[in-house]
Amino acid sequence: MPSARALLERQMAEVELRPLTLDGFYQRRHRKQRNRRIATAAMGFVLAAVVAGGILGSLGSDDQKVDSDILGPMPSPFAGTWTSTDTDGSSQTMGIQHADGDEHEVVLHDDAATACSGAPATVTGTARLSSVTELVVPHPVATCDDGSTPMTPDGQRLDEVLTEITFLHDPDTGTLTDSYGVVWRRPGAAPNGPTEEGGPIIEGPSPYEGAWVATPVDDLPESMEIHLVSDGDVHEVVAHDPSSAGCSGGAATVSGTGRRETDRFGLVTLVISAAMTCDDGSEPIPTTPEAEGHLHDFPLSWTHDREIDQLLSSMGVRWWRGPVYDPPTLPEPGDQPADPVAAEEQVRAAFMGLFDFSIPREERTQFSERPEVWAAANVELMDGQFADAVHDMYAQVDAVVFTDPAHATVQFQTITSDPIVPRYNTGEAVLVDGRWVVTITTTCGMVERAAVQCDMTL
Repeated sequence: MPSARALLERQMAEVELRPLTLDGFYQRRHRKQRNRRIATAAMGFVLAAVVAGGILGSLGSDDQKVDSDILGPMPSPFAGTWTSTDTDGSSQTMGIQHADGDEHEVVLHDDAATACSGAPATVTGTARLSSVTELVVPHPVATCDDGSTPMTPDGQRLDEVLTEITFLHDPDTGTLTDSYGVVWRRPGAAPNGPTEEGGPIIEGPSPYEGAWVATPVDDLPESMEIHLVSDGDVHEVVAHDPSSAGCSGGAATVSGTGRRETDRFGLVTLVISAAMTCDDGSEPIPTTPEAEGHLHDFPLSWTHDREIDQLLSSMGVRWWRGPVYDPPTLPEPGDQPADPVAAEEQVRAAFMGLFDFSIPREERTQFSERPEVWAAANVELMDGQFADAVHDMYAQVDAVVFTDPAHATVQFQTITSDPIVPRYNTGEAVLVDGRWVVTITTTCGMVERAAVQCDMTL
């Protein structure tokens, strides 16, 4: 099959696009794809990111220093409200708020602190992650709520000896353990943490259940299914990547089980212990030294956005509800054009050219069966409410089937940075005056989704 560059080079050379060169076309596409990668930072599929970028090291190693740039939008397992019983028997409540990067603001209340002669006390401080499972408050500040000075049992001022409080997160039990051996739990959690039988942490229907799809920066569709597997809160996650770097470009599956956690702001996070396998049976290949030995047991998490009913993974990938993509059945081939190879080149070039929004509108009209109708509809689309959603669109042609010498059915993807735009499409091409172009019914049917009606009188 000729490359996309060869197809466009032949077709654009024939039509003599005025200010557009093929190098410019690819430079713009390269810049567009590069900008999408920069803008989305770690927007790779979780399993591809795990094996491809050193992120797994920060996820799976207690000794790996956390980089705030790597952390990006990943949810913090420390954020939220925690409760505990202190070593002196008093009750403690702590709120941790995730700030920028790996910084966290900590406010701890003790209802009867020994250092305050039994009066309530408050400890505050700015904490930083030293690893994904360790949070350190280097300079905590303790005050007695009654205004007195907190003192140690041997008569020292507490602020002179209180340094570096550490909290260790256990993803298996969903607990924190501080420097003094005190175990912290989410409000309402069982005293001994989740049971092996899967006792509930959060009651009620799970917003995570169902089929999900995502499109990270490699532009290949990925799918995920999440199910409750017990009467408790145990979730089973199975995610599929059709092209994984850890499987030499082959299909891969990430699976695991986990539970939900929630913070005082109502942010729900599903945390699992995951494993990666290659669908062809081969052993996953770690692409960084940090990934070595971690491909069969690493933590992943998804935060549920209740307002828009989407998931954001710890790798920055946004998932929305499926169903999982199932390509429609293409028609059987009919009589073929005199030169099928050249005809397919023109069909592919027409779809790629018409749906590439980096090309000026007046130069894209040549790829439409009805240039005036298409141009008017495109103007209305770009003046409407969905302009931002489609401004960076371009097309990828997946399959072309000629049903007769003058007609073809085309499976193609319209790729944008906004998941609101339907990605998978089936359209038609037609031979007009010796050139293959996109039918007007194809484009008009697509813009109708954005409340744009084609004026067929033009």
